[in-house]
Amino acid sequence: MDIRLIQLVDRAHNGVYDLPELQREFKWKPEQVRYFCDSLYKGYPVGMLLFWSNPLYIQPRRGAPSWRIPSWILDGQQRIVTLCLIFDKKPIWYSPEEWAELKEKNPVFANIDIETGKVEFSGKRKEISFAIQEILSSKDIIQLVELANRESKGDVDKFSKILGPLQQIWNWRNTLIPIVELSDLSPADAAEIFSRMNSSGTKVKETDIRFALIAAYNPGWRREKADPYFVELENKGWGIEPGRILQALTIYQKGIARVEELPISFWKEEITTIWDNFTESVDEVLTYLWDRGIPFLDLIPSEYTLIPLFALHARFKDTPDYSFDLTFRWFIWANQEGRYSGAPLETLTKDGKVIYQANSLNDALLKLSPDKLPSRSDFERLFREPFRKGSFQALLLHIMLWQKDVRDWLNPVGIRAISLQNGTLKPNWHHILPLSYAERYGYKSANSTANITILCESTNIRRLKGKPPWIYVPRNRISQEVLEEHFIPPQFASKFITAAQLTPEEFLNFIHERSKLLADEAIYFFKPLCDLYSSLKT
Repeated sequence: MDIRLIQLVDRAHNGVYDLPELQREFKWKPEQVRYFCDSLYKGYPVGMLLFWSNPLYIQPRRGAPSWRIPSWILDGQQRIVTLCLIFDKKPIWYSPEEWAELKEKNPVFANIDIETGKVEFSGKRKEISFAIQEILSSKDIIQLVELANRESKGDVDKFSKILGPLQQIWNWRNTLIPIVELSDLSPADAAEIFSRMNSSGTKVKETDIRFALIAAYNPGWRREKADPYFVELENKGWGIEPGRILQALTIYQKGIARVEELPISFWKEEITTIWDNFTESVDEVLTYLWDRGIPFLDLIPSEYTLIPLFALHARFKDTPDYSFDLTFRWFIWANQEGRYSGAPLETLTKDGKVIYQANSLNDALLKLSPDKLPSRSDFERLFREPFRKGSFQALLLHIMLWQKDVRDWLNPVGIRAISLQNGTLKPNWHHILPLSYAERYGYKSANSTANITILCESTNIRRLKGKPPWIYVPRNRISQEVLEEHFIPPQFASKFITAAQLTPEEFLNFIHERSKLLADEAIYFFKPLCDLYSSLKT
């Protein structure tokens, strides 16, 4: 059976088609949306859609169950949502706010090259450009003519070269797409079909498939338990990939990181009984991370490192020798050594078995010990490296400044209060010697991490921007005590206060001396972990 694209979109808009609870979220990136438009324009096949009907199944992906019995989308959600985006019709399963956000993230413009006649689908406008929605929402050829007139500005030749592509796009509404509708399947069978179809071609993650299985066997659980939890995490600045939570849970409960290795019985019954306790443990970890200097996800170089951290805490938090501080330091060092770069699942599989089989936290940490422990010279080199948001050195610097609760240089507030991001008091990475000044006057290494601290946005951008410290420090009467809190070497803090300008050579010495202070603090930070490994290995 075939259906016209405009009919398909109308049915998604009116609720004839809906998204079952076992489905995942919309995952396509903006470039995939535009690539799909290009395929439609060139007349390429865009695949078959698969639907499922079952009068006993009433569990939508969003919203409460209702009397309405739609055809559920098993395969083709990404294409259907994309079609709704370009036809500008909201599918029934999105709220107006969610739909507006999705539209904003996925702009599509048809850019027409008058010389070649080619049409490019882009996220940005060019000289002859139309939003795809204004073409497809046109009621008839008269409105298309008006669009072509708008851009051709009376040029007849240009008008004809514009109108042709507009008609070709407008005619997508009559493009046929094949659909297959299955009936009388159980939710478990539907989840299995979803699993097989998606794992064979569209690169759906195994964890997405497991969530589909849980939803099939536990109606309402995903919509009422899992999804609200992940939304809550994201609202707190912890938009963790749901699959990471699932893997941490399976390591904690079974010592298995490869979720496909677990039996159906685990997804059918066991997971729902341990979910609340495990997510409570995750919440504890996030609270402890905030307290120790990681208030949001973006600071962490590798999200994979959260998986063993959650599993370690859940497994050993109630044991006599448990120390979150040691677990935390192991987690930070795992980010430094890139423990889960390359082949993360292989390493997670090994580490998961270690965590599950260990008798105590110390036993687990010994078997998870890094290949090389940090040295002072390692840290000095690290802090002389170029600064990059999301890097290990940025994370470590943030932690060290946080644990001292350093004060802003102009506002009477500490970094912990700054992290709450109230108005203009949100945190900003601050180049002590501004990059613009360094480039203008020949100062090298101004982008090294040793030239970075954290201040309020209002301080960094509005008051100190573009000025060197030997100007802004005395002008704003910033004290030596406050400067030294930020690991400014005392001899240089004194120079800044007295408006003594540094030469380029003296600035390199400043970088060298501050790197040493930061390295000393880093060694002090990791000392408990190093002491543990020394005692366990002797």
